[in-house]
Amino acid sequence: MIEKFIFCSQLATTNEDYEAISTTLIFNNEETSKSFFINITGDSDPEINEYIFAVITRVELNQTSLEDVDTSVLPAVVPGNDSLAIFIITENDDARGVVQFSSAAVTTPEPSQDFITLQRSAGTFGNLSVQWQAIPITADPSDISPLAGVVVIPAGIRIVPLPIAILDDNIPEFSETFVVRLVGISGGGSLGTLRSSTVTAEASDDPNGAFGKTSISHRTRRLLQYPGH
Repeated sequence: MIEKFIFCSQLATTNEDYEAISTTLIFNNEETSKSFFINITGDSDPEINEYIFAVITRVELNQTSLEDVDTSVLPAVVPGNDSLAIFIITENDDARGVVQFSSAAVTTPEPSQDFITLQRSAGTFGNLSVQWQAIPITADPSDISPLAGVVVIPAGIRIVPLPIAILDDNIPEFSETFVVRLVGISGGGSLGTLRSSTVTAEASDDPNGAFGKTSISHRTRRLLQYPGH
């Protein structure tokens, strides 16, 4: 018996993701199974699951071995899904993305927000949720809002700001620092190597004092203009 296979695909690209073939399997008498192989080719493109279909298109008797065979009952292709095999090329090359900070250090004034960003490299399939936390070093925790949170990176997006702010407290302060760390990710992506960034808030509200000319009262000016009166 001969089974004829052809291959077609959905999402997978012929001759880029796999080698297209059309092949014939020969079953000898009393054989019930046969193996065949598909060559999956490698590339560096981030890709989600891709599908290849193998379809049985024809079954016929081997004309060289018809002895003792009842030719009145011919083999046939089984209708429906039994004549179809599905092969899955699983997602690869970080299809969901690798997330890390855009910079290892940031300097920003007080107050400010959107001063630190996350960068998504490789693939951008699907939404990602990244958990983060801020750890004060010399900064007062009350200067930072919030101290932890989750930022969502939508599908197709590579750069997002971290939703964190340095508040204006109107207190004279020299420069202060804190560290922001990425502590987790969900949605199929992974964290990169740059998982922490040091933030320096610049000196604010004149910590060394403010100096300037003060006004002179009207009475003092008269005394200066008319000495002795």
